[in-house]
Amino acid sequence: MEREARHPATAVADMKNAVQRNDQRLLVGGVMNSRNWTLSLVMSHCYIQTLPGGNAPGSSGFAGQATPLPTIQLDLLFPRAVKAGVEDGARDRRA
Repeated sequence: MEREARHPATAVADMKNAVQRNDQRLLVGGVMNSRNWTLSLVMSHCYIQTLPGGNAPGSSGFAGQATPLPTIQLDLLFPRAVKAGVEDGARDRRA
């Protein structure tokens, strides 16, 4: 997971360089790598949480929630983060 975490940082540097150089190919590659490695990190994080029993009912820590923690993250929190990012991007494009 530590190795995976370095890849999104490289993708961000690629995107920054692409914008500075007006390099569309590098920008597309950076965006794709950012997405792929971020999803890989999410999968690894949920896998790691499942190993010590994090997939047990009630492991989410949310009051009254019997759903396992990785399910909460993927079905509830991750979509919220996606929605917030899309809304922020749309707002910034209009500005």
